[in-house]
Amino acid sequence: MNYKLYIDKKENFECQLKLEGASLRDAKSRMVVESNDFNLMFNGTIDSSGKCIVPISRLKGLLSEGTKGTMKLEVIAEDTYFQPWESKFTVDTKQKLTVEVKEQAIIKKPKIVVTEIKQDPVGNLVKLLKQKNITVKEIIKRKEKLIPMIKEYHSQVNYKKNSKHFIREVISKLTKH
Repeated sequence: MNYKLYIDKKENFECQLKLEGASLRDAKSRMVVESNDFNLMFNGTIDSSGKCIVPISRLKGLLSEGTKGTMKLEVIAEDTYFQPWESKFTVDTKQKLTVEVKEQAIIKKPKIVVTEIKQDPVGNLVKLLKQKNITVKEIIKRKEKLIPMIKEYHSQVNYKKNSKHFIREVISKLTKH
């Protein structure tokens, strides 16, 4: 089970520690949160009964939703280092809002019809876009509709490089013309 960390909520990690052969008096605790991009550390407290509390701040601006990694509890008691707990984590949002937009009755969707595919798929698409009077500004303005169409064309022509590279080449050539 993955532990959930939240970008929009402060929370306390709590656990009960039982230490044999040493005292928890003056013991220190901290939580280490490791992801591909960042390693974060949160200091905690341990009371005389062994209750450990590590406050974890809001992660907004530090980690983004969907980030995964490993978190580890570290305890130092009488100059001895312990790592008594480790878990995978996923970053989530506690509060979520979804919007459902109802479609309008008349929606004109631009269509790109591929009539011929030659050796230069980028040049062919640029030529087609120019014939339809579609400029770089128009692509940016209507990117939610046009970019998926360009990606579809990319997959139809089996272009060797990824779709982002293909789109960059199309925009670059379209800018030069």
